[in-house]
Amino acid sequence: FSREFEITDPVGAPVNLSGYTATSKMRLQVGRKVTDESPAVTLTATITDAGAGIVTVSATATETAAWTVGRYVGDVQLTLGSQVFSTADFVQDIIADRTF
Repeated sequence: FSREFEITDPVGAPVNLSGYTATSKMRLQVGRKVTDESPAVTLTATITDAGAGIVTVSATATETAAWTVGRYVGDVQLTLGSQVFSTADFVQDIIADRTF
């Protein structure tokens, strides 16, 4: 699993992410709710092109095999010093593995 995000400012220009660190987590949506008690998946978050504002979140095949089927709501958080910013929200549907 891999997803790429471009972090932009309010006018759409890429944010220079030099000096930032990134984290990402997804929580399983239960019914219509996502709460702190919802099962969580921690993703690997890497700033792959700081100058262009690109963050990639990923998980290995072993990690994804353990995910419960359903809809997950996730975010990417960036940290600079003691400041934490939630910068990208996303939805990811996980379906059962099928071989055709």
